[in-house]
Amino acid sequence: MQFILSNDTLEGSQALLSRLLAELESGKRVLWIVSGGSNITASVTVMKQIPSRVQAGLTILLSDERYGPSGHPDSNFQQLLDSGLAVAGARLIPTLQDGLDLAATAAAYATTLQAEFSKAEVIISQLGIGA
Repeated sequence: MQFILSNDTLEGSQALLSRLLAELESGKRVLWIVSGGSNITASVTVMKQIPSRVQAGLTILLSDERYGPSGHPDSNFQQLLDSGLAVAGARLIPTLQDGLDLAATAAAYATTLQAEFSKAEVIISQLGIGA
């Protein structure tokens, strides 16, 4: 495991992009776990720099989400989409599913997380705690 701590968004984003590109260009299946809040802009910026030719090996999943109906305005997933997160060939897995209560949503997320962990050759988690 490698832990990169950065107080500088640009420096952290560059390290993240470099690692994602290296793993994807080597043909590995990469699970990129992103968080909301202050990380949204960085995630969108990094994703725009990943060429579509290597995106097929990339799966993106949230580490945190705000419960509610899919697409609600406080949803981290929706905020990522609204901020311009575009995936040409990557898989982007939403956390919220219509018709599921909080307990069922948590259970579905746990199942998805276990399944994606077992498929990935490399797991990269991008987390942040405010500024």
